[in-house]
Amino acid sequence: MAESVKRVGLYCRALDRWGKGTSEYVFETVRAILEEPDPRLELHILLPEGAACPLDGRGARIITLPATHRVVQDHWHAPRLIEKHRLETVWFPKNVLPFGARCRSVVSFLDLAYFMPHYKAYGVLDTVYMTRMMRRSASRADHLVAISERTRQDTIELLGVSGDRISTVYPVVSSRYRPVSDPGMLEDVQRRYNLPGRFFLYAGNVSRRKNIGRLFEAFSKIADALPHYLVVTGTDGLLPSGVAGRRVMQLGKVAADDLRALYALTDAYCHVSLYEGFGFTVVEAQACGAPVLNSNTSCMPEIGGDACLYVDPYDVDAIAEGMFRLANDPEIAENLRQKGFANARRFQSNAPAHQLQDLLWRF
Repeated sequence: MAESVKRVGLYCRALDRWGKGTSEYVFETVRAILEEPDPRLELHILLPEGAACPLDGRGARIITLPATHRVVQDHWHAPRLIEKHRLETVWFPKNVLPFGARCRSVVSFLDLAYFMPHYKAYGVLDTVYMTRMMRRSASRADHLVAISERTRQDTIELLGVSGDRISTVYPVVSSRYRPVSDPGMLEDVQRRYNLPGRFFLYAGNVSRRKNIGRLFEAFSKIADALPHYLVVTGTDGLLPSGVAGRRVMQLGKVAADDLRALYALTDAYCHVSLYEGFGFTVVEAQACGAPVLNSNTSCMPEIGGDACLYVDPYDVDAIAEGMFRLANDPEIAENLRQKGFANARRFQSNAPAHQLQDLLWRF
């Protein structure tokens, strides 16, 4: 007898903030699901009204979420639309199981930084709200998904979740991150951003958790001995006072194709974050051919594999030594570059989408 088809929802509210890390996680996961859908599932995408993301027309039914505050979308509109469309199981990709959702649920946990106040990763109100919501999700969801094994272990240790209630399913990293083969593209990016001939790169927001202060301090220790600049992208923070102008360039937000070129042009991608749930930019940089200097803490060794030069992110001298080594040792840089291509391929397949669909079928 043929298996019945299950009505499954993919809650894509985060896509109304396209360009943020969570939005990319949701988009790439759903894209991969729609490329290779599980025939046991009838897919419904709950998509914000006016979301700038082309997910419709790919074999899933679109359910439109009214454009309003995220809390209202989560706890008022989502439960009613889930009930109206008789969805049996719904994937909630960002920590929150809505109140009133009368369906079975699979909830993704992206990181546990909300429970680590010493990192000051998020604002006070957001932290208060999300700690409550994540505790609720941990106790009431039918199954949890962690985007790294480290995040899974953090969830078990900090929230007391039984190991059999949470699975590790890695994100799908976009295949658009790949080596740049067009020299004209590299020249264009070099010219438009007025980039120096040699530079280190950091891509992301400027926050305490990202450890940007120690990265700047490490760079200042070796700057006089190298021709390099330190190039920083991102718009979520300002450089510490006294840093700008000392061979440090802050580019602001850059397009994905420009970021590909930056990864290809840099001598080393420097990722010395103190804590991450996954570490997307490490894989992106590796996929584009950048040697990576990475933290030896949290999930970073798990994600970076054997394709990074690891340092203690609390040790400024170790960071400086790692940067200097990658700038001056072409053999180790090339070795990491080649290993990086292989490591990135682990995360640029649709395998995680198959894992997630299987969980949605099971739960």
